[in-house]
Amino acid sequence: MKNGSSTPLFKSVTFSLLLLFLLGLFYLMARPFLVSLLLAMVAAGTGRWLYHFFYRISGKRSSLSSLAALVTLVGGFLVPLGAAFVMLFSEGLRFFQTLPTAFPTWVSGIEGAIARIGRRFPQVGQKLSSSLQDFLPKAVEQTAQWALQLLNSGSQEVASLLLQLLVFFFALYYFFIDWDKILLWIDGISPLDRRHNIRLYREFLSMARAILRSTLVVGAIQGILGGLLFALMGVSSPIFWGFVMFIFSVLPLVGTGLVWAPVGIVKLLSGSPLQGIFILLFGALVLGNVDNLLRPKLVGKDTALHPLIVFISSLGGIGLFGFSGFLLGPLLAALLGSLLETYRKEMKPRWLGLKE
Repeated sequence: MKNGSSTPLFKSVTFSLLLLFLLGLFYLMARPFLVSLLLAMVAAGTGRWLYHFFYRISGKRSSLSSLAALVTLVGGFLVPLGAAFVMLFSEGLRFFQTLPTAFPTWVSGIEGAIARIGRRFPQVGQKLSSSLQDFLPKAVEQTAQWALQLLNSGSQEVASLLLQLLVFFFALYYFFIDWDKILLWIDGISPLDRRHNIRLYREFLSMARAILRSTLVVGAIQGILGGLLFALMGVSSPIFWGFVMFIFSVLPLVGTGLVWAPVGIVKLLSGSPLQGIFILLFGALVLGNVDNLLRPKLVGKDTALHPLIVFISSLGGIGLFGFSGFLLGPLLAALLGSLLETYRKEMKPRWLGLKE
């Protein structure tokens, strides 16, 4: 061996260590924005049709097409969503400010209904009164504390949210323009065969589309219908409760019923039986079936994740990434599912010596 030269092993180890070191540094720099970057990548992959539409009508000008797609997204989606969040936040604050005065009224109404029941059925009335005194104050207090903490943390993270949105749009702009180059680069460094990469990409986009359609669209419809129901029935803060129903719509089986069922029962027992019955009937017949009726049509031919996987990944995503984990968790589960599906359909037969 000549002086100054090094063995191939030494070169490989040195390069690998340097690469891992730089990857670690880059990860530390990009970690605060990983959620925005991943969501921007998913948005670019699922929203390519919008970019291609402007690409055709603009004479194949990529920068102008990407900018037009961003303006369309901001004007058609984020501006109404931002206005809704402002209304939600102000209504939530107003609700919890009036809660100390409204709560005794609710309790007295329910106690009056229990007293009327107790005059006809003394034992039943006594048990209901005892259960009410033990359960209702604690439940309302814990719910109020949780919601106040949520609102306070949301107000404190407004600046962080604005920064994340800036990174999201900046990344989405370039993802629209350089999407094909990004896919070719990933294919070049991937240890998988090209056809495996293509299947992985298609499986992931299929699952991501199914998650976005089924989770966002179905949840938004349930939240809007629930909010309108509460507004018509005279329930205070209908926008706030509509948003809560949107969040709870991801829960399997019960979902929005965790919101409209207690409200209907409270209305029923507090001197508004017709309103309570209507809330319970509308919730059971309409809100409870929106998911069953719309989800299959929205998902279509795309590959849908199992509801249990969506539920676990949504809760785990919120715990790991914050509120954005509501979507990011299921998307990561979709990525894992697409990897497993690619292995099952493409790689497992070859590894087992079977025909593909």
